[in-house]
Amino acid sequence: MSNTVKIIGALVVGSLIGGALGLLFAPEKGKVTRENFAIKAKGLASDIGQKMQANRSSNEFHEDEPAIKKEIIANQGKHVLVHGFEDKAKK
Repeated sequence: MSNTVKIIGALVVGSLIGGALGLLFAPEKGKVTRENFAIKAKGLASDIGQKMQANRSSNEFHEDEPAIKKEIIANQGKHVLVHGFEDKAKK
C-alpha cells in the first residue's frame, strides 16, 4: 500500500473513533448539544456578517479617495486659470 492510502485510512479511522468517543462522553443530550451548536453558529455567522459589512464600508471610502483627490487638483487648476499666478506672487 502507498503512504497516501495509509494516511487517508488512518484519518478515517481516527475520525470514526473520535466521533464515537465524543458521543459516549458528551456532557449533554444530543438535542441540547445541537441547539447549543446552532446558537453558536448563528452568532458566529452574525459576527462575520457585521465584520464583512464594516470592511465593505471602509473599502468604499478608499475607493472614493482618488476621485476626491482628482477633484481637488482640478479645482486648484481652475483657480490658477481664473486668477492666474498673481495670487501666489502677492504672497
